[in-house]
Amino acid sequence: MAYAQEADDLTKQEKIRALYVAYVTQQLKLTPDEAQRFWPVHTQFETELKGVNKDLPELPKQQAYLDIKKKYQDNFTKILGTNRCESFFRMNDEFKRKLRD
Repeated sequence: MAYAQEADDLTKQEKIRALYVAYVTQQLKLTPDEAQRFWPVHTQFETELKGVNKDLPELPKQQAYLDIKKKYQDNFTKILGTNRCESFFRMNDEFKRKLRD
């Protein structure tokens, strides 16, 4: 029973990931070349965000997230340009809000 639930959760995570990739790709209008450069950087970005200690007090935790975003801003700007980089950070949060709703 537990194995079936784990597989079900994994399938949900895979579906959410596919929706996210499609959403970001469409919203940013990524070309194939941009997508090829963007997604590996994004994977590193997500890995660092997930590595933030969830037990930190709220303000230090938010500061850690912000520091990671600042660290990756230049990388994303080189691939997307300034305007689409700003759009990415907004839409990333927007997607998470929509998912929760």
